[in-house]
Amino acid sequence: MAYDKAADLLELALEIAARRFGMPYADIDRRSDAPTDSAKRRNTQRMVKALEAVFGARLSTDYNDQGEKCVFLEGDKLRELLQLKPDEMTALDRSIETLTTSNAVLDAENLKMLRTKIRLLAPAPKRRSIEIDYEALLSASHVVARPGPSPRIEPATMRPLTEALLAMKQVSFDYKGSNGLHSRTVHPYGVIFGYRAYLVALVHGASGDRPSTWRIDRMANVRVLEQPSNVPPEFHIAAHAKRSFGAFQSEAEYGEVEWRFSPKVAESALSFRFHPDQQMIEEGDGSVTVRFSASGHLEMAWALYPWGSHVEVVKPEPLRRMVEGFQRDDFPGVP
Repeated sequence: MAYDKAADLLELALEIAARRFGMPYADIDRRSDAPTDSAKRRNTQRMVKALEAVFGARLSTDYNDQGEKCVFLEGDKLRELLQLKPDEMTALDRSIETLTTSNAVLDAENLKMLRTKIRLLAPAPKRRSIEIDYEALLSASHVVARPGPSPRIEPATMRPLTEALLAMKQVSFDYKGSNGLHSRTVHPYGVIFGYRAYLVALVHGASGDRPSTWRIDRMANVRVLEQPSNVPPEFHIAAHAKRSFGAFQSEAEYGEVEWRFSPKVAESALSFRFHPDQQMIEEGDGSVTVRFSASGHLEMAWALYPWGSHVEVVKPEPLRRMVEGFQRDDFPGVP
């Protein structure tokens, strides 16, 4: 067997063993670059047969609760084949730094604990062998934070919010708004991380099921209550987040967005992901039009400013008026 095929087989074995409920054949199909679905499935069947030849009785196939055919592999012996790599450990450290600079401080703390556990579980000789290369790679990498200040999110605030979301409990907190400090009790729906972090929640006792957003850096004395939270089963935080450009969301501002970037910056604009559902249109004159639907005019204005006079706001009209007069033409470069 060729070296690359053997490496692919070992990687697949490790992924299957790491899954408690097995790996569906469909997931293995997606690993193949074969041109048709039938060819992908034939590749999957060949790989499963190869795994059977190597692991024998430790490998089995069965159907999961969703009716998908899955492959199962007892993984105890595979631990001896695991090898920590310097670039893997460095990538973990960069992820921790990225989360920290993105205000996801609790996730960063969890990854730090995971990093410690990985080091402890690895055999001592293997830990020593990667240490020098790992330190060298780490010293040669750095995560660049978004320019400008960002509010700090305290772990003491995030922990009870995370606990409440997992336990599906209501939370109460003191919130510093424009009208002073107020106490709130809410049903937490989820958290959106961006330049700022927001809790998506429905105020207890409010009519309807349209949640509001709350800046987490303005919260204090967050407490998990015993009362259960009522989250609509059809609510999905990812779909909800798409209704905003950044993290802030306003139902009143939600609508169609259309920006046109000049031919001079078209190539750069094409490389950007302004919104998950964006449409990019290359116009006949060399300009690029970006269309999507979202809210958050202020965050849009912040994102548009570095493009200077090279971007025109076609829609919405309130955003066009907001940026009018502030689009400079003397920036030496574009994002």
